[in-house]
Parts: sequence; C-alpha cells; structure tokens
Amino acid sequence: MAKESRQSKAASQRGMAKIIGALFILVMLAAGLLLGTESTLSLRRDDKGAVTAVNAWRIGGHITLLKRTVRNLREVKMQTISLTQKEERSSAYRNSFGMLNVPEQVVLLGDSMLPYPYREDLSLISGFLGNKAKKAALLLHPLDIRRKVASWVLLALAVFSIAGMIVTKVMGRDPLAGAPRKVKPLPPAIGQAVFLCTIVLLLWFFSAGHRVFGPVAVNKVRQLFESAKADNAAGIDKAAHAGVFLDLRDDQGTTALMAASRVGAAKAVEALLKAGANPDAGDLSDNTALLLAVQGNHADIAMLLLDAGADAGLADTNGRNALHMAAERGDAAMIRRILEAGVKVDAEDAHGWTPLFFAAASGSADAVTALLNAGADGRKKLPDGRNPLDLVHADPAVKAALMKAVGR
Repeated sequence: MAKESRQSKAASQRGMAKIIGALFILVMLAAGLLLGTESTLSLRRDDKGAVTAVNAWRIGGHITLLKRTVRNLREVKMQTISLTQKEERSSAYRNSFGMLNVPEQVVLLGDSMLPYPYREDLSLISGFLGNKAKKAALLLHPLDIRRKVASWVLLALAVFSIAGMIVTKVMGRDPLAGAPRKVKPLPPAIGQAVFLCTIVLLLWFFSAGHRVFGPVAVNKVRQLFESAKADNAAGIDKAAHAGVFLDLRDDQGTTALMAASRVGAAKAVEALLKAGANPDAGDLSDNTALLLAVQGNHADIAMLLLDAGADAGLADTNGRNALHMAAERGDAAMIRRILEAGVKVDAEDAHGWTPLFFAAASGSADAVTALLNAGADGRKKLPDGRNPLDLVHADPAVKAALMKAVGR
C-alpha cells in the first residue's frame, strides 16, 4: 500500500509539474508576443469621403495579433477616463500634493468608439479628417531595443520548450535521456553562481541598461538632428541606416524634418523625405514642417514638402495654416501652389482672419489678386467689423483690387 501511495503521489506531482510547465510556456509565449508587437494606425478615405481607421498590433511588422477598426470616423478628441471610487482613493492618480489628476486618453469616434494610446498623433488624425483631398495615411510606432530583446528571449524559450515537448510526446520518451554526456556539468556552486549572475544581468538590462546602451542611441539621435540642422544629407542617411526612428521628437515635439525646415536645410529635408519621414507631424504648438518652412520664407523647402504630399490644410494652435502664412508674407507663387493642394481659400483662423485679411495687411497686390482670383470673399468681416479693405495701409494697387472685389 505504501509503495502504491508513493507511486500515486509521484504521478500526481509529475502531472502537476506538467501543468505548471505548460502554463509557464504559455505565459512566456504570450509575454513575448505582446512585448514584440508594434502599433500602426492606417487611415483610408473612400470615394464617398468616409474614413476608416484600423489600429493593428503586429509582431515583426507582418503577423497581426490584434486589429481594431472604426468605420465612418468623424472625430478624434481627448476624453477623460472614468475612475472608480477605489481608483480615486488610490495614490496612482494623485500628485505629490495629494490632488487628483484625472487622466485623459485619445478616442476615435465613428460607428464605434476606439481608445488610442498615442497622444502625439492627435493633430495628425485631426488633420487627416479635415483634409478631404488626402486619401490615406499610416502612423507607425516602432519598438525600443529593450522590448525587442525581451520579446526575442521569451519567444525563443517558448519555442524551444514547445519543440521539446512535441518531440518527447512523439517519441514517447525524452530523446536526451540516456545519451552520453559530452559536456561536463558545472559544479553546483559554479552553476548556481552562473544562474544568479544571469538573473542579475537580465534585471540590470531591463531596469538600468539604458545607462549604457542609452548613450549609443542618444548619439544616433543626436547625429540625426545635428545633420538635419547642418543640411548634411549623408549624416541623415547614416542615422536612418542605423535604425533611428526618423519621426522621433525632442522635448518640444520637434522632429528632425521640422528642425531642417525651420533653418532652410533643403538637402536634409530631401534626404529625410526620401528616407520616409512623416511630413505632417506637429510639435507642441501644432507647427508642421510645412508651416515652419513657410514661416521662415523657405519656398524651396515648402515646395519639396508639398510635392511629397504634406497636408497644407494642417493648422497651428492659432488656427493658421500654410495659406494664412503665405498670405501674410505676400508670397503669391506660394499661395497658388498651396491652393492647388486643396486648401480652402476662405479658411478662418482662431480669430476669424482669412488668408485675404493677411494678404491685404501685407500690402502685396499679387497676393491679394491671387486669392481673389481663387474666389476669396472680399466682403468678409472680422468680429470687430473690419473687412480686408480696412487693413490696407497705403498701397493703391491693393486698394484697387479689393475695391473691385467688393464692387466699389
């Protein structure tokens, strides 16, 4: 009886060990897949103008693990997250003074509601919805090196474990059982030390490894931004080949493409666009590379960006788009090119100013004429009652053009 009891207990323990082992393998597999996924958001507008948004989480850029779709997307906005009473009482959502910080998240609203984790994409999605001429956009968020390494390690362990279980099941026995030992095992003390050192090394890598590997990544990013500002196309190509995410932002939300556009680095802009930089990314003030190029009077760069498909309808936090800024500079050629991109000629900024008001104030008869020829409304009034003619200082040609437009 005692022998049977011991055998039964041993069989039970083996069965439990198998269950625990299987669960451990499943956890490793799930964790490896989740850590190795990267997010993409694709936006597509059909012939009827309806927008479909697809947020996909893929591993290796090909295998889709999760896909969420919103059809007839009409709005993207920040929404306050509802907290339970328990969450409100906890310290997780309170600052150092104990005050409650209610978190917000980006949500896509259409036939359904979809929470979206990346706040920095808010202006890009909103700009796509506002630009009816744009048919498609793709927003990508790549993985950092630590998540990649963790994913590779966990998936490799899970795959080897599953392969071993399958081989053992098929053969009916452990294929290594009874095999001659060609590798001399380490003494227990050394083996334990190696195991502990491996665990410590892994913990260090994921908790403090950035202190060693971080400077390497920082140097690559620094090379990208410095090359962009110095108009160094070769440096940009080198950074791109080194795997630097081209749409990486600094603490002001500025990308390398924005930095190059601001200083007039045409070669750098061309290299960045060729390498796949997103021309529609916005900084903390929603300035895009195109807006910065027009503001800086870098017409050649603005043309490069427009030719690359930059969204000319995107506006900054004051509601001013590229057409407003070109009109403010009195640049008739730029005005005509931006209008070709499909921007509304009478788009208003946050203060009710249309591009025609800016053109009138600039004193450029060519800019005023270009806007009027495109259908700008010369009778439009500001909230204080002024019309474009009231903003003209002394230029008779500008006055004449506007007086003709309003029928005086």
